[in-house]
Amino acid sequence: MRRMIAALIAALVLGAPAMPTHAEDIKLTDVYKKLAEKNNYPVVLGLRKATADVTCNVLSQVVGAFPEAAGADVKVAYSWSRPSEDVAPDKSFRVTGIPDGLTDLTNRANVILQQAKDFVIEDPVYWTIAQTEARASGGSGTITVTGSGPQISNLTVKIDEQTWQVHMMELEVGGSEITFEITSENLGGRWGTKSLLLTHPQATRLVTYEYTKVDGFWLPRKISLEFKGTEEPTFVYEFSNWRVESQPTVAEAAS
Repeated sequence: MRRMIAALIAALVLGAPAMPTHAEDIKLTDVYKKLAEKNNYPVVLGLRKATADVTCNVLSQVVGAFPEAAGADVKVAYSWSRPSEDVAPDKSFRVTGIPDGLTDLTNRANVILQQAKDFVIEDPVYWTIAQTEARASGGSGTITVTGSGPQISNLTVKIDEQTWQVHMMELEVGGSEITFEITSENLGGRWGTKSLLLTHPQATRLVTYEYTKVDGFWLPRKISLEFKGTEEPTFVYEFSNWRVESQPTVAEAAS
């Protein structure tokens, strides 16, 4: 699968014909190329490594509820790395400064941060599509990709035929239906996720983004995560002091 994904990324350097105005099949490589050109996927733009300092309002409240942690210099860092194209990105939060013996606080901190781990730096949507046997068709202003595979039994992705914004992704995993409803904003000529409504059997989450530009990459400055229909507070994660490392993009390496 990793080799297949690498091959798909390599295919992005190929030219793509104009999209049809009536319903007909479209080559997946053409769809992947346009998605990569029009959307804010830092990995496509050559991001190799990124780290940031992080604060979270809910974590601060939880730390403050432990008298044993009074005065402790509790810090959080986020890291993202992908050393080569044949491996998936590694994403993690790391908490330091919690006094020894406060296992309950450590566990709570990890739960709070785990909520946001996969939302910070967006993976290309075609990585999900590539896990299925998929086909794409266009018509009525929308490109529809459908597929199925060993892990994802049913997949539907809706893409605007003119702008290449991804509006919706619906998939079934392990018998559970998961839906992503997405709005976008223009980030320097590419579409970045402005809001993401994630619905699955356990919860409905609304994730909203604010961005900052760091060495040519648009990365989150703030992510807000709200659990709809519950009394949970909104989790607000703020990112600062981004440090990034890049590598040549596929197109640059081929030139």
